[in-house]
Amino acid sequence: MLNWQELTRTGAGTTLIHRLDPRVKISMLLITGFVIIFLDNPALLAIMLAVGAAGMLIARLPLMKLKVAVVVVLLGLWGAVFSQALFYEQVPRTVMLTLIAPELPVLGPLTKGLYVYHEGVIYGLRQGLRMAAMTTLGLLVCWTTDTRLLLLGLVRLRMPYSLAFMAVTAVRFIPILMQETMQVVSASTMRGGSRLSIRLLSPILANCLRRAGTLAVAVESRAFRSQDRRTYLEELCFTPGEKMFLSVYILLAVIVILSKTSYICYQYGLYYASSLRPVYEIARSYL
Repeated sequence: MLNWQELTRTGAGTTLIHRLDPRVKISMLLITGFVIIFLDNPALLAIMLAVGAAGMLIARLPLMKLKVAVVVVLLGLWGAVFSQALFYEQVPRTVMLTLIAPELPVLGPLTKGLYVYHEGVIYGLRQGLRMAAMTTLGLLVCWTTDTRLLLLGLVRLRMPYSLAFMAVTAVRFIPILMQETMQVVSASTMRGGSRLSIRLLSPILANCLRRAGTLAVAVESRAFRSQDRRTYLEELCFTPGEKMFLSVYILLAVIVILSKTSYICYQYGLYYASSLRPVYEIARSYL
């Protein structure tokens, strides 16, 4: 049986990934999320996915977490490719496989033919790899960063404390919510009820509201937001290696974004400069 507490436990570890400054991890996640929008090359997106997977192996995550990550990534990829392969609407589109011929009795006239399109597969693969790369990196950050350091990292990145507190609290509530859901499902099954029923949402939602109210009273009673400036027991400090790594990562991200933006402007006739032709070629071929 899946142990939700173990699955959502964060922090503990001594590997390089665990010891990275939380601001580096959060910044990488945000920058990658922005850069990945500009990338269209499936090979490059696959490399980014592989980098996230390699980070999980370097962090020596438990086998259960690796299995969950693989299942989530494969389900996302399959869903994106399958849906786009069948329902791709843009033109041109090339038929790779006919699933239901228009001449087939009953189903043929109803569906007007069901095909797998080559362009749809490529488009779905591209979208699926985008989601998979971000999912892998997000899980890596969540599983290797203690929530206390995650909160401190968000605050030091200039996020308002209230928003950072809500984000971290939501992450910490996930195992509790999953545990309560399993308890409600088990109780329903023992009474002879269904494991999947809309009525199960009522006790889960009631518990969430009750817990949220208790938490609100608890934090207010401890003078939450009573002072504008907060102090912390420990402070974050970039190492020289982390500074260099983050600087190079930001520089590469800027280069990719500017190159792809200039190519898009050229592609849609918004701006063209002959001196940028090598940039257009690199963006078209590799990005």
